[in-house]
Amino acid sequence: GVSEPADEEFRATRTFPVGMPSPLRGDRCLMCCSIYVLTGVWILIAHRHIMMAADKGHRGKDLSELEGYGGLLGWWNSFASSRHRGMSTATLNLGGALEQLRSQRDTIMDDIPQIPELSSPLFDQSQLLSAGFPRYRANFARDSILGLLLMRDLESLRHQLQFSAAHQGEKADRITGEEPGKIPHEIPGKRIGPRNLGTKYSACDTTGLFLIGMGVLCGEDNPSEKIDGETAMFCQAPRTLVHVQAALSYIEQHVDESGLFLEDPSRAGASAFALDVTYWKDSILPGQDAIPYPRAYSLVQAIYLKAIRAAGKLRASTGFLLSSERRDSLRGLADKMRTSLRSLFNSNLDHFPAAVHFRTDPHGQGEAGAYVKSVSSDSLQLLYFLERGDLPLEWMEGIVSSSMKLETEVGYITSPVAESHRELAGKGKFYHQGTVWPFEQAMIHAAALKHGLERARNISGRIEVQLIKSAQANMAPEYFVFDGSGSPTHGGCTLQLWSLAAVAYFRNAMKIRGSFPDLDTEPYRSCWGHGNSKIEFECKGRNGQKVQVHCSRVNDDYCDCLGDGIDEAATPACNLVRKGDDARFFCANGKESTFLSRIGDNIRDCTDGSDEEPLQTAFTSPHQQLH
Repeated sequence: GVSEPADEEFRATRTFPVGMPSPLRGDRCLMCCSIYVLTGVWILIAHRHIMMAADKGHRGKDLSELEGYGGLLGWWNSFASSRHRGMSTATLNLGGALEQLRSQRDTIMDDIPQIPELSSPLFDQSQLLSAGFPRYRANFARDSILGLLLMRDLESLRHQLQFSAAHQGEKADRITGEEPGKIPHEIPGKRIGPRNLGTKYSACDTTGLFLIGMGVLCGEDNPSEKIDGETAMFCQAPRTLVHVQAALSYIEQHVDESGLFLEDPSRAGASAFALDVTYWKDSILPGQDAIPYPRAYSLVQAIYLKAIRAAGKLRASTGFLLSSERRDSLRGLADKMRTSLRSLFNSNLDHFPAAVHFRTDPHGQGEAGAYVKSVSSDSLQLLYFLERGDLPLEWMEGIVSSSMKLETEVGYITSPVAESHRELAGKGKFYHQGTVWPFEQAMIHAAALKHGLERARNISGRIEVQLIKSAQANMAPEYFVFDGSGSPTHGGCTLQLWSLAAVAYFRNAMKIRGSFPDLDTEPYRSCWGHGNSKIEFECKGRNGQKVQVHCSRVNDDYCDCLGDGIDEAATPACNLVRKGDDARFFCANGKESTFLSRIGDNIRDCTDGSDEEPLQTAFTSPHQQLH
């Protein structure tokens, strides 16, 4: 009973009616020959495409250049490379993989003349990314913004923010979930489910992520001292401020008197959204099927706390002439939102519930009702969006302790699989339960570094080895499944945008230059190169004696192999061993370094002061490095 909208994004699929003769019937020899010819043509085209992409150079900016392209095309490129350049192996090329995600993106919504942002000379639609190869050809705002932030690719981030702003909601629409000021979820959207609802605006966190991205691009979170060039032109454009104000209005409409962000489909004139959950774990709530609306999501509350702060710190020099009264009101709103976030914390269980149902009265006051009791990785991930001091340290340590049931040898699973879902989950029907997502590990790792949570840093950092192994197979999988009975297996897309972002993040965070460590060298060969065949490896200790080191101590920021330093190839902990008197300490901002001998000498060598705050450094205590 729902009329089909005129929007081009909703397209019908073409199928052959039942009973129609198959177009493939006929002479089988002719058919086989045709298939062989077409396959040959496809391979030639694919090879030409790869060579052209290589000639243009990668767009990954600071990302390391490694051979390969990803997926099936990556296999062909490795074959061609071995013939043309003497290469014998292939590994993941981040720049090439991103090009693949760009080239497969569905562009049907790009050329709409009535949207001025898309015809701006500042906008390059070829920079936009699809979410994953081969399944997700649409542009997902959440995936792109978070992924580009982790990759530190501010140029591509600008194009993404401009594209998302161009499709910002203007009215309430019960079919698509559109609301005024709301940033879309998926472009182009699609119709799903028995209600035939659209996915275009079926997300409640994208508007907050949009403002966070704006803060990094046009605000005080931008690492550059001066914002200039095309970025400054974008930030200063009058329509950019209009989009920021609309996003703020959307947030203020959803925040109740206590400062709690409440998700409710009634604001779009609907009783439900196309997706059961409207933040990134959008298939199911942890451990249960549903709770009523309005809902407060703990992770989303943290996102909007950071978003409001980001909006309040947009630089006046870039054209954001917010009045002092407006900035004061945003600071007051942020304080209320922080207080409301704290009110969600369950001190008995030491974690934040993934979702809470709030019954609201006519005055906007909320009263908590049903809530998700199962522990989930949301409590760890939300720390990424918080500042030091937002939560007491003992709360964060409690979260890490309560999350021990989520720990696996490759990182944190999203949540335990509910007993009622276990059979289906085992068949791959639920991918937001019992799975390890690389991008989430990167965010947890960054949060652990910021808040000084050593155990969370070490557990989330375990994903690095799986990323190494996947990269050698030209993959950056969407997620990993680990049931405890064997080696983890990858699932979903073979190239996922924010998994590529996790690869980039860990390369930057671990200070890896060039390529990932080779699995055919120690300690990786003993520990992971042959299906976890050993739990210890051998290296040189002090004075060259042989020592046995447990595999769990690899890249844990502590130098156990004092003779050769091979246990810390991805951290600076053994720099003194590997580089002698030239050993360096890396500042927390990731941009500077200084001599280890200058740490803790009461002279600030790092502009962020991390060389004089040893317990808050980007990697570890310098005392561990020196040992």
